[in-house]
Amino acid sequence: MKTTYRIYTFNVALVILVSSFTQPLAAEELYKWVDERGRVTYQSSPPPESAVKVDKSILSNGIAEDLADESGAEVLPIKFYTKPECPICDDARIYFEENGIATSEVDITENTVEAERMEKQFGHNNVPTVLVGSKSITGFQKNMLDKILKNAGYDIQMEDENQ
Repeated sequence: MKTTYRIYTFNVALVILVSSFTQPLAAEELYKWVDERGRVTYQSSPPPESAVKVDKSILSNGIAEDLADESGAEVLPIKFYTKPECPICDDARIYFEENGIATSEVDITENTVEAERMEKQFGHNNVPTVLVGSKSITGFQKNMLDKILKNAGYDIQMEDENQ
């Protein structure tokens, strides 16, 4: 699964890099879409009609606006594995909402492809599991999540550890 993530990361970086060299002074549209199997694709041409979810952003200065935080710094995407009726998942969801952090939430009871990927990648299907770049955390451990997100470029206000 690490290889798949590396390929995904490489492809995103390649699209952004190529786009910035082909028309460095002009803004270009970048489409992010999810197919029926849950795979995310980035490309400069419109997605097929079978795409489940489509987001369009503008590339300028080589950074896709929907992949950047408010300061313009690139942040790593977050995948959030959940199940219905999971109170700890609800706590994590509230944490993300309160901090204004967008996640790609995956209900593994409905998305069996992602459930299988999760099992292969982590060796379990415990929820909540949060994947930030190549780092993962299972359960809701606020302090650990704060540190991982801060290191990934998110604007997180961490509590003073001496209190």
